[in-house]
Amino acid sequence: MKTVMWALVAGALLVPGTAFAAKDKPGDAGKKDPNRVICRTETDIGSRLSRSRQCYTAAEWQQIRREQRMMIDRAQQSKTGTSY
Repeated sequence: MKTVMWALVAGALLVPGTAFAAKDKPGDAGKKDPNRVICRTETDIGSRLSRSRQCYTAAEWQQIRREQRMMIDRAQQSKTGTSY
């Protein structure tokens, strides 16, 4: 009786997992497209009310993030000669 119970529990746990893994969302194909346009609204520095909207492709946003990360890494690695 215990083996039947364990088999039912194991089967109940495996079936929903495979159903979710095989099912793709309809919007997933568009999220992987590097040419889709993404727009972001950012608050301008020095102003509480002024905002600007920037629109780039997904590939351009990725390049912007990569360049910003490289600038931060360079700034953190550079030695300015000041001591705190």
